[in-house]
Amino acid sequence: MAVMQVRALSTEPTGFTMQHNQAPHNVFQEFETLEDELRAFVAERGTTNQMPKHSQLAVNGRSDLATAIHRHGGSGVVASRLGLQMSQDHLPDHYWQDPDVMERELRACIEEHGAADTMLTWAQLVVCGRSDLVNGIKKYHGGIRAVTAALGLKPGRNPPSAKPRAYWREWENVEAEMPAVSEACGVPGQIPLRSQLQANGYTTLSSVISDEYGGMHEFAKRLTCVTR
Repeated sequence: MAVMQVRALSTEPTGFTMQHNQAPHNVFQEFETLEDELRAFVAERGTTNQMPKHSQLAVNGRSDLATAIHRHGGSGVVASRLGLQMSQDHLPDHYWQDPDVMERELRACIEEHGAADTMLTWAQLVVCGRSDLVNGIKKYHGGIRAVTAALGLKPGRNPPSAKPRAYWREWENVEAEMPAVSEACGVPGQIPLRSQLQANGYTTLSSVISDEYGGMHEFAKRLTCVTR
């Protein structure tokens, strides 16, 4: 009987690096652990008395902290417990209830980052640092589709991904494509964040990472090793 040879994982790096130091899903169950990481984050950026915004965490690759903050009651609750000040543009939830305010903020964002008659997608808004606007639209105005229709905008689209799910399920294809993917996402040599993948047309790859490769943390660990 022939013996199947199993390829072993090597610890030799592929040359890709992570943009961040994302922690596994269960690390921040204890509030004290979250406090240590948050204080380190704000100290590194010289804003030791100010609560970081969700968009700042996302842009710096720390969506793990943003998720943990949500689980511990949200930014306001966590900031209060840590004695941190909320930034002026970290707007309270009720701010977005006013449809005129929402429309003004949205149209200004579209004018800066898109086409005047076309809605920005969820991923594009997050990449622009406007997850606050996304959350307000979802909570008070029926979601992006409803707002798009109400304002007479054309539906926005992320750049189309040229590869189907089945393609990204083959690990050899992932390894071969990652240099081009990271380049397209504007982070050559680094592993793109989920928001960067989505905003640059790799929505299918982003989905496969979540569904097939155990999420971004496990995907990054696997990608920084090569097979023999």
